[in-house]
Amino acid sequence: MLDRDDHRPLQQRRGETVSLNRQPVGLVRAENAIVRGGSVRRLQTDVLQSDASAIGVAQADELATGQTLVGGVVAREATVRNSAVAGALTANAKLENVAASWVVAGNVQADRVLTLAVVGANIQGNVRALMGPRAAVAFGVALGLSTLAARLIGRLLK
Repeated sequence: MLDRDDHRPLQQRRGETVSLNRQPVGLVRAENAIVRGGSVRRLQTDVLQSDASAIGVAQADELATGQTLVGGVVAREATVRNSAVAGALTANAKLENVAASWVVAGNVQADRVLTLAVVGANIQGNVRALMGPRAAVAFGVALGLSTLAARLIGRLLK
C-alpha cells in the first residue's frame, strides 16, 4: 500500500494551446484546451474539446465534450454528448444522451437527457426530469413546513 508521501502533486499546464493525452493534471489555464482520455481537476479556457475524459470543474466560453465525466460546467456555449454532468450553468446548452444532476441555461436543446432538474428560459427536446415544476414546488413547500415544525417543536421543548 502506498503511503501518503509517495503521491506526487498533480502538475499544472498553462499556455496558448494545451493538449493532454491520457495525463492527470491538476490545473489547466489556456486559450484552447484539448483533453483526450485525461483527467483534469480544474480547467479554465476559452475553447475546450474533450473526449473520454474526467474533468472536475470546467470554465470555458465554448465547451464540447463527448464520453466525458464533468463535475461542474460554467460556459457560454456548451455542447455535451454521451456524457455525465453533475451541474451545468450555461447561456446556451446543447445536450445529447446526457445524464445530469442540474442544468441551468438560457437556452437548452436536448435529446435523450435524464436530469434531476432543468432550469431555462427556453427548453426544447426530449428531457426526462425527476421533478417537474409542480413536484418541485410541492417539495419546497413540504421542506419549508417540516423545517418550521421542527423549529417550533425545538423551541417548545426548551
